[in-house]
Amino acid sequence: TNEGGVLIGCRKRRQEITIQVIDSGIGIRKNQQASIFEEFIQVHDNHAAGGRGIGLGLSIVQRISGLLKARIQVRSRFGRGSMFSISLPRGDGNNITLPYRDHIPGFSPPDSLGGRIVAVIDNDRDVLDGMAALLGKWGCRTIAGISADICLAQLIEQDISPDIIIADYHLNGEECGSGAIREIRAEYSGHIPAIIITSDRDPDLEEMIKAQNLPLIHKPVAAAGLHALIQHLISRDMGLP
Repeated sequence: TNEGGVLIGCRKRRQEITIQVIDSGIGIRKNQQASIFEEFIQVHDNHAAGGRGIGLGLSIVQRISGLLKARIQVRSRFGRGSMFSISLPRGDGNNITLPYRDHIPGFSPPDSLGGRIVAVIDNDRDVLDGMAALLGKWGCRTIAGISADICLAQLIEQDISPDIIIADYHLNGEECGSGAIREIRAEYSGHIPAIIITSDRDPDLEEMIKAQNLPLIHKPVAAAGLHALIQHLISRDMGLP
């Protein structure tokens, strides 16, 4: 929203805590409220109000709430704002324990990206270096290059296949990110999830990429959003809940 704000609060209700997020934003039409938890869905028409979202956040929220057996409720009035709430059982502060990874040597949480092989294609070497540094912090092994051929040569030489491909759309010459993804995928039998990254905000380009079932992230890339999308795509490809 360009006006108003967001209120976050908690309410005690019997043995539950209800966390509420209330905004005075653009609201959601009643006939669209059932679809907002679907992947890559953005129901608003005002793209400026939505920032650089990719329509994935609420689908991730729904998956996590399902694992936690937590109830999500939505109330909204179009043009007035929305209220999202999630209810969780009240905990006992006396029973808090350290996370498993703090006291089990070598433990890696099941949703971590540790050990994942990520192929990154971008014609800007500074971007490649930055992506390699970011992915390295998450424990990923990065295979980077300015073209699909360079990435493939490294993958074949090391006899490995990528868990996911990240490609900038505009590469050198006539090469583009979606073509680079197809070239790498053609070398492997299984499906490899992929992401297109671009600073180009041409609506026609967005529609073309969407038609190819490729998730799109606009530059500058938010690290948290990229991490969530990578984890989501890899988990979905592996059939994890």
